[in-house]
Amino acid sequence: MEMENNGYECAILEDGRETGRLTVEPSGAYQLFHASCRSGKHGVLRLLARCEGKDISLGVLTPGDGEYTLLRRFSPAERRRMGLTRAESCRIAGEEASLWEQAERGWELFSEPELRECCRGIAGLRCRRNGEDTLLAVPLLTPFPLMPIFCLASYLELDGAPYLVFCFRNGELTLCESEKVTGIEAAENGT
Repeated sequence: MEMENNGYECAILEDGRETGRLTVEPSGAYQLFHASCRSGKHGVLRLLARCEGKDISLGVLTPGDGEYTLLRRFSPAERRRMGLTRAESCRIAGEEASLWEQAERGWELFSEPELRECCRGIAGLRCRRNGEDTLLAVPLLTPFPLMPIFCLASYLELDGAPYLVFCFRNGELTLCESEKVTGIEAAENGT
């Protein structure tokens, strides 16, 4: 993992379009992260930096005067612990979605070749751990390509978009009980 203390800028994206910029500047041994953006979303919003294929939470955006801002300072030790390297881009995420990582190769969780192929071309897969389970959120598309296993999923909205969540335990697809998914929502919302 490359740790640098150089300044740079990158785009902040929402739904694939640029809505602001993140500026990173050296500040002694630290790096100062300053973000300014607009968003059509409401509620608690997080800024996620895309670093080496992973989403890293930079923190909660502060609303004000028609825009959202973030000002944070991270030491080299904090950046190393977080996996925060040079950000490729940033995205705005609602609180419920912030702990779900992008999973470009999420289809590899399926052990059956037919299901792998059905899921391989789907963009927007997200993944997260919940205890001993791995949860895969698949965007609810029409027609839904995973109809043979539709009944094993639970429904969840992430950033206002519909997803079906599949549960894997010890590498095997299991019934995704709604309590597993709603328990995550409650924990993330602090209820």
